[in-house]
Amino acid sequence: MLSTTLMRIKSTLDVAGISTTIFAQVAGVPTTTLSDAFCDRRYMGAEKEASLLSKAVRVAAIVNALKPFTIEKVTGVAALKKLIESGREPEEIQSIVSLLGANGE
Repeated sequence: MLSTTLMRIKSTLDVAGISTTIFAQVAGVPTTTLSDAFCDRRYMGAEKEASLLSKAVRVAAIVNALKPFTIEKVTGVAALKKLIESGREPEEIQSIVSLLGANGE
Protein backbone atom coordinates (compact mmCIF):
# COMPACT_ATOMS: atom_id res chain seq x y z
CA MET A 1 0.00 0.00 0.00
CA LEU A 2 1.27 3.45 -0.89
CA SER A 3 2.31 5.75 1.89
CA THR A 4 0.24 8.84 2.55
CA THR A 5 3.13 11.00 1.39
CA LEU A 6 3.39 9.20 -1.96
CA MET A 7 -0.36 9.49 -2.42
CA ARG A 8 -0.11 13.25 -1.78
CA ILE A 9 2.73 13.56 -4.29
CA LYS A 10 0.74 11.67 -6.93
CA SER A 11 -2.37 13.72 -6.25
CA THR A 12 -0.44 17.01 -6.43
CA LEU A 13 1.11 16.02 -9.76
CA ASP A 14 -2.20 14.79 -11.18
CA VAL A 15 -4.08 17.96 -10.27
CA ALA A 16 -1.36 20.11 -11.85
CA GLY A 17 -1.20 17.89 -14.94
CA ILE A 18 2.47 17.01 -14.44
CA SER A 19 3.61 13.62 -15.66
CA THR A 20 5.69 11.36 -13.48
CA THR A 21 8.45 11.48 -16.10
CA ILE A 22 8.68 15.28 -16.08
CA PHE A 23 8.58 15.43 -12.29
CA ALA A 24 11.27 12.76 -11.96
CA GLN A 25 13.55 14.73 -14.29
CA VAL A 26 12.96 17.99 -12.45
CA ALA A 27 13.39 16.37 -9.04
CA GLY A 28 16.54 14.53 -10.08
CA VAL A 29 15.16 11.07 -9.40
CA PRO A 30 15.38 8.21 -11.89
CA THR A 31 12.03 7.78 -13.60
CA THR A 32 11.98 4.06 -12.85
CA THR A 33 12.57 4.69 -9.14
CA LEU A 34 9.62 7.06 -8.92
CA SER A 35 7.43 4.81 -11.05
CA ASP A 36 8.31 1.80 -8.90
CA ALA A 37 7.50 3.77 -5.76
CA PHE A 38 4.09 4.78 -7.18
CA CYS A 39 3.41 1.13 -8.02
CA ASP A 40 4.38 0.09 -4.47
CA ARG A 41 7.39 -1.90 -5.67
CA ARG A 42 10.01 0.29 -3.99
CA TYR A 43 10.24 2.12 -0.67
CA MET A 44 12.24 5.34 -0.85
CA GLY A 45 12.13 6.20 2.83
CA ALA A 46 10.17 8.82 4.72
CA GLU A 47 12.78 11.57 4.37
CA LYS A 48 13.08 11.16 0.59
CA GLU A 49 9.32 11.07 0.20
CA ALA A 50 8.94 14.23 2.30
CA SER A 51 11.57 15.96 0.18
CA LEU A 52 9.79 14.91 -3.01
CA LEU A 53 6.46 16.15 -1.65
CA SER A 54 7.98 19.60 -1.05
CA LYS A 55 9.36 19.60 -4.58
CA ALA A 56 6.04 18.42 -6.02
CA VAL A 57 4.17 21.26 -4.32
CA ARG A 58 6.68 23.82 -5.63
CA VAL A 59 6.70 22.37 -9.15
CA ALA A 60 2.90 22.32 -9.23
CA ALA A 61 2.71 25.94 -8.08
CA ILE A 62 5.15 27.05 -10.77
CA VAL A 63 3.42 25.02 -13.50
CA ASN A 64 0.10 26.58 -12.49
CA ALA A 65 1.68 30.05 -12.55
CA LEU A 66 2.89 29.41 -16.10
CA LYS A 67 -0.57 28.58 -17.46
CA PRO A 68 -1.58 28.74 -20.29
CA PHE A 69 1.96 27.72 -21.23
CA THR A 70 2.75 24.02 -20.99
CA ILE A 71 5.92 22.13 -20.16
CA GLU A 72 7.34 20.15 -23.06
CA LYS A 73 9.10 16.90 -22.28
CA VAL A 74 12.44 17.92 -23.76
CA THR A 75 13.08 21.67 -23.64
CA GLY A 76 10.47 22.50 -21.02
CA VAL A 77 11.97 20.32 -18.33
CA ALA A 78 15.27 22.20 -18.38
CA ALA A 79 13.45 25.54 -18.28
CA LEU A 80 11.20 24.39 -15.43
CA LYS A 81 14.20 23.15 -13.48
CA LYS A 82 15.92 26.54 -13.90
CA LEU A 83 12.78 28.34 -12.71
CA ILE A 84 12.60 26.16 -9.61
CA GLU A 85 16.29 26.63 -8.84
CA SER A 86 16.04 30.40 -9.39
CA GLY A 87 14.04 30.81 -6.20
CA ARG A 88 11.36 32.89 -7.95
CA GLU A 89 7.98 32.69 -6.32
CA PRO A 90 4.97 31.43 -8.32
CA GLU A 91 3.23 34.79 -7.88
CA GLU A 92 6.18 36.55 -9.49
CA ILE A 93 6.13 34.12 -12.41
CA GLN A 94 2.39 34.56 -12.82
CA SER A 95 2.75 38.34 -12.96
CA ILE A 96 5.33 37.98 -15.74
CA VAL A 97 2.97 35.70 -17.67
CA SER A 98 0.23 38.31 -17.19
CA LEU A 99 2.50 40.99 -18.64
CA LEU A 100 2.87 38.84 -21.74
CA GLY A 101 -0.90 38.86 -22.10
CA ALA A 102 -0.88 35.10 -22.37
CA ASN A 103 -3.33 34.35 -19.58
CA GLY A 104 -6.41 35.69 -21.30
CA GLU A 105 -6.60 38.96 -19.39
